[in-house]
Amino acid sequence: MVQHTQTYLEGKPMSYLHLATGCSVLPLPDGGGLLLAAPDERFAELRGAEAALADVLRGSVEVPATGDTADSVAGVLDWGAGVLGDRPRTQQRGRIELAPLLSGVRRLAGAAWDADLVVGEVLDDAALLARDEKPDAGVWVPVHRELGAVAVGPVLGPAPVERPLTWADVRFRRLAASPARSQLLALWRSWSEYGDRDDIRPGLMELTGAVAALEGWLAAGGDLLRHQALVPLDGGPISAHPVLAVPRGLMGAVR
Repeated sequence: MVQHTQTYLEGKPMSYLHLATGCSVLPLPDGGGLLLAAPDERFAELRGAEAALADVLRGSVEVPATGDTADSVAGVLDWGAGVLGDRPRTQQRGRIELAPLLSGVRRLAGAAWDADLVVGEVLDDAALLARDEKPDAGVWVPVHRELGAVAVGPVLGPAPVERPLTWADVRFRRLAASPARSQLLALWRSWSEYGDRDDIRPGLMELTGAVAALEGWLAAGGDLLRHQALVPLDGGPISAHPVLAVPRGLMGAVR
């Protein structure tokens, strides 16, 4: 399959890689390559000259016909995380703010639980953990983008449940379910430190469509009290993931 893709590249000297919306390309923690996160939270480590490889992955430089970078691009194409185009990829300039799009979500989710929506353009794990420690935080619902989806919920803080959920519960469950915990943590750290600098950002139409789908889901009875909803930017079906409180002894024993 890789050989087939390379043959195609050799016949297309003006080919540029167009990564899917929501992909993130960030330096590997140990240097010497890049970590590619696909919109559906798959990860690939791509080794090579970091700066040159990054320019090719982000679509600003042509894909070479042969060599390590060509092999990496072939793998990305076979992986389904991008396509080839005959022109450079145009990145969404500037950050599109998510908060102004959420008036319907505030009405449906915030009012239902008398909760604040805590909105981030991308997941800021450090800020959400810090909010757990605020005694006056009240009831709140995190809303942000993660790769190729808008994530909302669950209801956190002193909501009417047996035991209040915290962001620490959400992140613990997410990490426990992930087959790539170290890569996921690296991605979260990058978002907390640099925002969406390393992302292929969505456009206004993609975000607006996702928010409209979320509003329809909430209006139809979508449950956020013990669930985190993921709303794909590509128009795919919304998925709801249950979150249970983690025993404090277990959370303290596992780093």
